[in-house]
Amino acid sequence: MPPRRSSRNVKSPAQQVSAAARIAADEDEDAPQASSSKRSGKKVTFKEEGSEYEGEDEEFEEPAAKKSKAANKKGKGKTTPRARKPKKLELFQAVPLDVLLLIMKELDTKTLLAMHRTCSTFRTLLRSGQGASAWKAARANTADIPDLKATDMPEWELAALLFDSSCHVCHKSRAPTVDYNLRARGCAACMRTNSQRIDKMSNPGQFHRRVWECVPESQCKRIPRPRARIQLARILPRPVAGMSYTYFWLPTVHAVSKRLKALDGKPGFDDYVAERKRVKAAAKVDGEDLGRWEVRWKVAKELAGTDAAQSRANKIAANLKDLGYDDNEIASLRFHNLVNQPRDLTHRIWNGIKPQLVQTLDEGREVKRKLAIAQAMKERADKLRPFYNALQASVVSEAARSLFPPFGNFLLFSAIKPLYEPEDTDPSAEDLNRARAAALQEADEFAQTIQRNFLTCLVRAHMAHRQAQNTTQATGERCGAAPLVSAADALTLAKEITSAVKCPKPYCPTYATFPVILDHFKMCGSSALADDDLRTSADQVTAIGHVVAAVGDPTLSSSTSSLYALGRAFKCTACSAQPALGAAYWATAHDPSMTWSTMVNHLLQKHGAQPGKAAVFPKLEFTPPAPPSPGQANPGGFLAGSSP
Repeated sequence: MPPRRSSRNVKSPAQQVSAAARIAADEDEDAPQASSSKRSGKKVTFKEEGSEYEGEDEEFEEPAAKKSKAANKKGKGKTTPRARKPKKLELFQAVPLDVLLLIMKELDTKTLLAMHRTCSTFRTLLRSGQGASAWKAARANTADIPDLKATDMPEWELAALLFDSSCHVCHKSRAPTVDYNLRARGCAACMRTNSQRIDKMSNPGQFHRRVWECVPESQCKRIPRPRARIQLARILPRPVAGMSYTYFWLPTVHAVSKRLKALDGKPGFDDYVAERKRVKAAAKVDGEDLGRWEVRWKVAKELAGTDAAQSRANKIAANLKDLGYDDNEIASLRFHNLVNQPRDLTHRIWNGIKPQLVQTLDEGREVKRKLAIAQAMKERADKLRPFYNALQASVVSEAARSLFPPFGNFLLFSAIKPLYEPEDTDPSAEDLNRARAAALQEADEFAQTIQRNFLTCLVRAHMAHRQAQNTTQATGERCGAAPLVSAADALTLAKEITSAVKCPKPYCPTYATFPVILDHFKMCGSSALADDDLRTSADQVTAIGHVVAAVGDPTLSSSTSSLYALGRAFKCTACSAQPALGAAYWATAHDPSMTWSTMVNHLLQKHGAQPGKAAVFPKLEFTPPAPPSPGQANPGGFLAGSSP
């Protein structure tokens, strides 16, 4: 590293120019100019006395002054700091005290309490004697909060007790429980811990003997439970309608007890006890007054919120009417979360909620439009029902007539859709005649599809049932697949009572054999029937056979109609009956007896087969209906033409 150049004898450019000028003056030569100096300085004129050039001006260029470098962003260098712009809170704190107090007196207690927590300046001011007038004015502005009889509680503590939602012990943000007699607000855990009775305290002897006379107390009446009331009646000579309990606030008890122990046996003890007794009596009166005030304040707050919500709804309705929406559309938003709020509507709030409300109304309009289109299409489709009935009646065979599709499937035919789907359609008799042949052809295709799918499912269910019962014969092994069974054998199998199938409607418990179940489905509703809606299973075949075996009489179980005639004659021995409580209606609701179809559903739902295991149903109890008496012409009913 080269040595640093010494700057001790180095002359500045100005010194070099001055020395050269003196030498040139002595030798009648011009002063040389420093080559290293810049010529951007200010030109000055000076005179030299005692020379031959006296009286003439000479111009000399002064070297430029050095520029100070600005401090970088990292804080290096020293620069003059700029004046910081005061913040809003600082400007507000700079307001004169008398003006600030006038502003505070116009606020309510809740707002003044929030202002009191803004900064230490306001907190010190409002906790001093000068802020007492502001708190009193705020109390008058807040539904007339009553004046306290007790003198030991400052105004700001009263405001915190009334409007602060935090716990006084653990400072939890939500503490809804407040006891005005104890002057305490706390969460559930802190109230249970700190609000206690004397007999429930762990060590009440640690406190001063006279502390209970000097601390506020809260009386609570509780009605004992029936069992506890009976036990108390055995101990006490007369029945107890309610008992009163006295609670104390432990932090106050500790503080007062500590003070009493410090003054015990010293001057001022009796005066302190007398003062605390007056505070206790005044705290009880204040607690009752504050409790009544809270009820009035909550009612007034609720009414004000209702009025504000109504005003908000009216303003929103007026704004929506200006946008072209009618009263019915606006009424649909009455309970919308953006409308039903206890807050007045401002221009800024309206601009924020307007897009969402408009979107909701537009979506409602679109839904209504679609519903109107669907309703109009349904009305046009209902006009085709006479044509549907005529086509069904034109089928000669009764079996083929039973397989005729339901009205819902009829409307899905490609030959029928052009007769009702277009909005301006009005089919004439000629249009119906032209669609007749194509509709009958599609009806035949529907009947073949439904019959083939159901018989396939039925045969497979019976084969699985026979295999589970270990009764599979040689023909059964050959007919393990449904297509190997002839159509005649499958139709014969479908007429057996164990082949009954449930109505595809979810809430209809009716069972019937095929194709009678199709006639029932047509009467049960007008919806369309899917290709695989009619289905059965091996467990269902087993359950129906189990119910039929419980009857034991082939004449009573030869058909579904004969089984329905038995009524509620079946009981499950594995299920205990619930006790009949209440009136006769509830006794019927808890009746364990069931009809045969209800029993089949009960076996499938409660005692169905587990995965990988065959179904094993419990024993059933069958009670045959009692025969009618000889003189009873119409058992269980009313005579024709008579009124019940």
